[in-house]
Amino acid sequence: MLQIRRLPSSRLLYTFLITIILGVMIPVPHASGQDTTGKVVLSGINSDSFPTMGVEFEVYDPSGGFVTDLQAGDVTIQEDDGLLPATSLELLQPGVQLTIAFNLSPELSNRYAGVTRLANILERLAQWSQAQPAGSPDQISLATNTGLQLIRSQSPQELEAALFALGNIDLQVEQSSLNALTRAVDLAAEPGTDQKMKSAILYITPLPGAASLAALPNLADRALLQDTPIYVWLVGSASAPSSLPELYTPLENLAVQSGGSLFLYTGQEALPDLDGYLNPRRYRYRAIYDSKIDAGGSYDVNLKIQRGDLQLTSESRPVFVNVLPPNPIFLSPPAKIERVWEKAVDSDEATLQPASSAIQIVVEFSDGHPRPLKATRLFVNGELAVENTREPFESFTWDLTDYQTDGRYMLNVEVEDDLGLVRRSIDTPVDISVEPAEPDLVKSILNSDDLLIFGGVLAAGVVLVLALGLVGRRAHQNSPASRRAREDPLTQPVGPRKDNGKPAASFAPVDRPTWPRYAVGSLSSAPAWLLRVPDTGGLSATPKSHLSPSSNPASAIPLSRRETSLGSDAQVVHYKISSPTVSPLHARILQTSEGGFMIQDAGSVAGTWVNYAPVPAQGVLLRHGDLVQIGKVAFRFELANPPEERQPRISNRQEPL
Repeated sequence: MLQIRRLPSSRLLYTFLITIILGVMIPVPHASGQDTTGKVVLSGINSDSFPTMGVEFEVYDPSGGFVTDLQAGDVTIQEDDGLLPATSLELLQPGVQLTIAFNLSPELSNRYAGVTRLANILERLAQWSQAQPAGSPDQISLATNTGLQLIRSQSPQELEAALFALGNIDLQVEQSSLNALTRAVDLAAEPGTDQKMKSAILYITPLPGAASLAALPNLADRALLQDTPIYVWLVGSASAPSSLPELYTPLENLAVQSGGSLFLYTGQEALPDLDGYLNPRRYRYRAIYDSKIDAGGSYDVNLKIQRGDLQLTSESRPVFVNVLPPNPIFLSPPAKIERVWEKAVDSDEATLQPASSAIQIVVEFSDGHPRPLKATRLFVNGELAVENTREPFESFTWDLTDYQTDGRYMLNVEVEDDLGLVRRSIDTPVDISVEPAEPDLVKSILNSDDLLIFGGVLAAGVVLVLALGLVGRRAHQNSPASRRAREDPLTQPVGPRKDNGKPAASFAPVDRPTWPRYAVGSLSSAPAWLLRVPDTGGLSATPKSHLSPSSNPASAIPLSRRETSLGSDAQVVHYKISSPTVSPLHARILQTSEGGFMIQDAGSVAGTWVNYAPVPAQGVLLRHGDLVQIGKVAFRFELANPPEERQPRISNRQEPL
């Protein structure tokens, strides 16, 4: 039994009065945060997902209990002078780390109603452990004078086994010390698996020895710095506060200064429910809100809680946010765009292609806070060309139809985020080259403003030619040579001689069976053409069914390239021929160095034929008027300047007189 030296009654009264005075003068904080109006504690601000911000806080009612039924509408966040609503609110339960520290000594073996005080305490702790919900995140440790017996266990069975082992200890051989409390404070200082989990210490002890009193203030300060309240269950007599204040008061100060409380247990009282200590430390709130910060810097943030009669405001905490405008960057922009005239086989008009160009960008957030975009804009030579106000923001379709001449154009892109921050990219040059259009004399004349002048000049030229011709004819008729020819009988026309009433024999030209050949007037500078032969029931064509480039341009394929490819796939050939018998790449027509044309088959299925003969692998030289079959589609090969053909000579023979 611990022997305590009694003090004289006068000195005892003096000490008691001093203790009361100090107790009145020194404010006593409690773990439950008791306040006449309650309180809200802002424990953390998270700006990692800016502009979405998160704040964690705790709310206590006037009795010190944790308020667990707040709604998002009860919470308002203040950023400097701006008030913002909480978009969501979540009640978190990270759990608590509780260390039960036993200062084992003979005093704990004292009995009340035949049961030792230690046995009552162990039974109460076991009942509390069994009442905890399954899967509780709480972590329980157990310390004695000999060290830690259980470290951060989440198993109720392990705790109950450790408590049972304590019940078998011979308390008569134990000596009171601060070892268990010191180990508990040390363990609270070590980081756990969850940094958001708070800690608490339940210290079960008799009155300490005088030699231990000097260490208690230091342990209280350490516990306070670690936000670890110490709840003391003092096992002693009911008269201890008054009879031994020099031992009782330091122990009470340990509890109060660390944020906890002291309970005097004589053996007949009902032991406190540990959940009353732990519940205020088990919970916290997380509120999410959309920040309106639009510049980097430090800002003060606090919380306002309003729910019925409960109106609380937290202390402000600073938060630093680095905010920069988003940075747009062109992604592989084209250095040059070439627009050329292209005409489909089934179209009469050629158009400049491409008609548009795809421009891609990427948007980087150099402040490390990706956020939604409000708009992206493409500028050409400083003028707005395309604006995106919805996804996809990283893609533009640049319309090129208005660009009809060569030129260099400066492109830049502007991006605006949902905070209203705007930034433009650097200028990027893009060259556009436009292929000149083939001249159309008739159209240029018809569209000319000088049409009347041209008509007048043309009419004057016609009149002049007619006048010169008439004057020349009259001069020729009046010349002496012309008169002699008219008067000379030898030059007069002689009628045909008749023999026996029969006319003289005459000779008519005899047609030679050849392919019809026509000299076709070119619509352009193409040296040769393929003219579509209409389907007349056979592969040969008659003059009536013949189509020339001037009569039907859609049926003519100009051969103006060094190599002209034909087929059914417009992506791989120069001219598309729509027919099931035509392969994607069917044939090629090459212009030779001598100015001739050779046709080659490109591995087609239906084959390529010239005058009913299949084209061999080495190709066939084409002649003016040849019939060319691309699958079952027939064409006539025509030269713009065909060679002259020898015409049959026709003469009338007369028998000598």
